[in-house]
Amino acid sequence: MSQRLAQASRRVRGKPGRPRTRPPAAPAFPAPSVAGVAPLAPRLVDLEGADQYLGGVSSWTVRDLIDNGTLARVRLPLPGGRELRRVLVDVRDLDALVAGAKDAEIPEP
Repeated sequence: MSQRLAQASRRVRGKPGRPRTRPPAAPAFPAPSVAGVAPLAPRLVDLEGADQYLGGVSSWTVRDLIDNGTLARVRLPLPGGRELRRVLVDVRDLDALVAGAKDAEIPEP
């Protein structure tokens, strides 16, 4: 009986001491889509999403923009008078920040 258990254990585990590999995790919130229509882009992004949206600035820079009032944080209410702890930013506010930070427009000839 112990020989059978040892063989089954080797089949399940592979080589002794070798870590098991896990399949890559699926995204937590896949983008919703409608048949025949492109997937929808999220309106709210977290710090990492905001720094990628802004072209790779640091997430600490995004935090600083929120702390000094340049960028608004979205606070989502939860039951019991609490709020979501994750820092979320509206993509439209990021667009407005970029539009306001642009240099003067160059007139077309």
